[in-house]
Amino acid sequence: MPLKHAVVPLGQPDEIVTLLGVGNTLVFDGHPTDTATTRVRNTDVLGLEAALRSADAAGSTSALIVGNGATARSALAAVARLGVTLVTVLARDPHKTEALAELGERLGVEVDHVRLGGSIPASDIALSTVPADAQRDVAAAVAAASGVVFDAVYDPWPTPLARAVADAGRAVLLNGLDLLAWQALYQVELFTGQTVPVRVLLDAAHEALARRA
Repeated sequence: MPLKHAVVPLGQPDEIVTLLGVGNTLVFDGHPTDTATTRVRNTDVLGLEAALRSADAAGSTSALIVGNGATARSALAAVARLGVTLVTVLARDPHKTEALAELGERLGVEVDHVRLGGSIPASDIALSTVPADAQRDVAAAVAAASGVVFDAVYDPWPTPLARAVADAGRAVLLNGLDLLAWQALYQVELFTGQTVPVRVLLDAAHEALARRA
């Protein structure tokens, strides 16, 4: 961040990077300036998919996405890989959601838009891609809409959505640290050809955040 668009022409993108127009990882198989031997990858999509699978969200058919920016694009691609076919986007500006709807068509996902303050449908998964201060008015409704909730924020914590999930007392909650750890697992595999238990990465992330606090 914030160069996820800028890295795309620096190497050879895979299908996910080409589809979304954003990458987060460069793998140098030759000289770093040689775009022919550099791979551009997006481990955010794979990481979010894996995090959701760890919460038993595989086989979900519907999702609610709060926000319609770049992170929402990765969220849409991730839930599509889980089998979701219907996504409701909760956001202020319906025009910005048009780009998500176009991406949804390419992924085989129907994308609907609900304005902030509108009725939020129940869904298998709810994913918030907005900052904590943008969650306040919708946190309770989003927490009540789904049994699995992902909040892209991890600092400051708890967010309004995290508190609402705790109050609801029934949803599985994932946050940005889960995504950070799972996407890093795929980066480790790309860089080394070997894997690492995700628990090691999660513990390291929590420890680093605690030291900073």
